[in-house]
This record gives sequence, C-alpha cells and structure tokens, in this order.
Amino acid sequence: MRTTGLSELIAVLWRCGVPVVGWAEVRDGVVLLTEGGQTVLVPRLRLGERTDALAWILAAQLPQRRLLETPLDPEHVPRFSERELAWLRFIRWLRERGQTAL
Repeated sequence: MRTTGLSELIAVLWRCGVPVVGWAEVRDGVVLLTEGGQTVLVPRLRLGERTDALAWILAAQLPQRRLLETPLDPEHVPRFSERELAWLRFIRWLRERGQTAL
C-alpha cells in the first residue's frame, strides 16, 4: 500500500486538531487510531479523494484537541496489524468500563 496520501491525510488531521497516533490497513480500507483511543475507518475508495475535504469530514466525527505542534513527519506514525488494533480496541473497552487490571 502506498502511504503518501495517508501521510498527507494524517498531517491535515493533526492541523485540524485530531492527533492520529497509529493506523492499520484492514480489508475495507484503513483504520486511523487517534489520541484518546478513538478509531475511524477510512474506506479504501475514499483515500483517493481530496485530502483536505476528507480530513474535515473525519475531523467532524472525532474529538478535537488544541495542539501546539504537529508531527515533523507523518510517515513516522506507527502502523499496527489488525490483531494489534483489535487489542488496542479491547484495552479501550476495558478502560471505559473502569477495569484497570488485565
């Protein structure tokens, strides 16, 4: 998978106040993991759209933060496997239910 468009999308999302801290390629597209544990699926077909327009649509769905700086190189945002993504979602689910011990 080419990641140039994805890196641009991550950079624009950071500028919109949505810090993307990881991503995973899944069958239907790409899942972006944001600071705070939110995830959003970007369908593969949408990855070819205008980056700024897509970023604003996604930013409207996600919690935004006030950021002082953006990453120097969005290509350094970690890539997760589907299994790792499932684990991160499970950890978030536990945290939301107030269970801290695994």
